[in-house]
Amino acid sequence: MSLKFTAIYLRVSSRERALEGYGLEAQREKCDKWIDLYNIDSKNVRYYVDDGYSAKNLKRPKMQELLKDIRSGKVGKIITYKLDRLTRNVVDTYNLIKELDLHQCELAAIIDNLDITSANGRLFVGILSIIAQWEREVISERTIDGMVAMAQLGKYPFGSTPFGWCKDEFGRLHIDPTDSKIVLYAAERILEGHSLTYISSLIKREFGIYKSALTIKKELSNERLIGKFRYRENDYIGLIPAIMEEDKFMDLQKVLAFRQIHAPRHRKYIFHSKVYCKNCGCRMEQSCTTKGTTIYYYYCCPHCKARINQDKLLKSVLDPICDNMQSLREERLYREYEKKMIDLNTSIENVMMQYQNRELSQQAFALAMESLSDQMANLKKGWSIASLSKDTFHKADPLLKFQFVQSTVAKIVFDPFTKKHHQVEFKRVL
Repeated sequence: MSLKFTAIYLRVSSRERALEGYGLEAQREKCDKWIDLYNIDSKNVRYYVDDGYSAKNLKRPKMQELLKDIRSGKVGKIITYKLDRLTRNVVDTYNLIKELDLHQCELAAIIDNLDITSANGRLFVGILSIIAQWEREVISERTIDGMVAMAQLGKYPFGSTPFGWCKDEFGRLHIDPTDSKIVLYAAERILEGHSLTYISSLIKREFGIYKSALTIKKELSNERLIGKFRYRENDYIGLIPAIMEEDKFMDLQKVLAFRQIHAPRHRKYIFHSKVYCKNCGCRMEQSCTTKGTTIYYYYCCPHCKARINQDKLLKSVLDPICDNMQSLREERLYREYEKKMIDLNTSIENVMMQYQNRELSQQAFALAMESLSDQMANLKKGWSIASLSKDTFHKADPLLKFQFVQSTVAKIVFDPFTKKHHQVEFKRVL
């Protein structure tokens, strides 16, 4: 059987890094002196160091590695500066002692002078672990109390500053003119009817930063946008300056909630989330009926109890929608498409040239070409949507019709009683 080694476990939490006596170097020095004192061969010693981890549980990288080595029978003794370096949890301490006893592994906590081989020693370990857990809970309570006190003084209690604001030297938040502009830009695009995924790409294009669709939704759903901040069941008004008016924020939440509930499984409703009742201003809901093998799609006002057939709605609004798209194509869309196509083809030629000159590995070449091919496919797909006309629209499949309407229309105000559209609003950004 191979000789078991001695493990030295060192740990410091983020909070303890600056406290005297708890630094990793101080712990290492004490442990090294201890092994010299007891003539332990330093060549048979391994260090396990968790830097920046608390002891509230055993889910730490090096602690897990140490436990694995103990269970494999590789560790004969563990040396640590103090018991609370291993754990501050009573249950974890009990389970750890059982593991050590099962695998015949000794434990030495230098400051605590432990002996787990006797009943009294194990009792002492239990008492120390209870004290350590109490200390951890007291620290947690003090931290919370400190953060509540900061909030009461008008200071933002968290370390990271929320997007849209900046923090001064006193811990107070102020509106950041650049970031708040991005927040309001995203909100406007949502209200215009753009998808979160598309807004993510717009922000990347316009401001040069990446924000995922999930991040955008999370930020736009937070009440701090209107100056409300809630912490530990208390509301703090005025702690965060409002970026957005409350009415606009509530409209934004309605749109986000509606999309979540009514996100269509099939893109059969080509005017999904776009149709509003002229009579009451309510967003019209979707329904369908079946006659034989034919499905008829409707947009219904839940308040006025009136509805409009999708085909009749399309007949009413298709001309202005197609005219708007044609105008955009002539003004800028074709030029943009042509420029992007030239840029992509140039990039493809450059990548192929680099590969031929052995400047790129086969793997790098394959990855680059895959990315460029995806960009080319998306560009062509976008143009196929933008190039639809009144004549080609009726021949397109339901998905292409849906994408065409969703990409250009912001809102349709329709009178369900006269069966005529009152207003069609178009998106400003495509």
